Order: sequence, then C-alpha cells, then structure tokens
Amino acid sequence: MVLISEHLFEAQLSHVFFRFFIIKSLYVCREKLQREIAAREQAEKKQQEYEERLRNMQEEMERRQRELSDAQDTIRRLEEQLRKLQEAKEDLERRQDELQEMMERLEANKEMEHAEKQKLEDEIR
Repeated sequence: MVLISEHLFEAQLSHVFFRFFIIKSLYVCREKLQREIAAREQAEKKQQEYEERLRNMQEEMERRQRELSDAQDTIRRLEEQLRKLQEAKEDLERRQDELQEMMERLEANKEMEHAEKQKLEDEIR
C-alpha cells in the first residue's frame, strides 16, 4: 500500500509538474503573442502614418503643379500682351515717322511758297 501511495504521489506530482509546464508554456506563448501583436500594431500604425504622409505629399505636389500651370498660363498671356504692345509701339513709331516726314515736306513747301512770294514781291517792286 505504501508503494501504491508513493506511486500515486509521484503520479500526482508528475501531473502537477506537467500542468505547471503547460501553464508556463502557455504563459510564454501568450507573452510572445502579445509582443507580436504589439509589434504588428506598431507596424500598422507606422504604415498608416507613411500612407498619410504620402497622401499629403501627393496633394502638395498636385497643388504645386496647378500653381505651375497657372503661372505658365499667366506667362503666356503676358508674353502675348507684350507682343501686341511691341507691335502697337512699332506701328506708332512708323506713324510718327510718317507724320514727321509730312511735317518736313509741309515746312519745305511753306518755305518754297514763302521764297516764291518774296521773289514775286521783289519782281513787282
């Protein structure tokens, strides 16, 4: 009977150690799983932050592209206005030259008429 008791005690002790080992293994696995979950959550959070930064950078790039396009349109309009102003300036300078030429001819005609008048007056006297 003592032998059976000792054997029973050893079996119970063995069962207790086995249960302890299982519980300890489960605890270690649980800690490892919790660390992995935390690491995954942190990685997902970083991924979301990177995606948000990427979206913001994309929006900023698109905004700057629109601004660049607007600036290029403004430059084209201003260049066209400058071209038209240069044409108008050249036309005005050409007309001023024509007017100056006409004024010089008028002055020459006036001087010639004055000279002829003076000659006629001199002949009359």
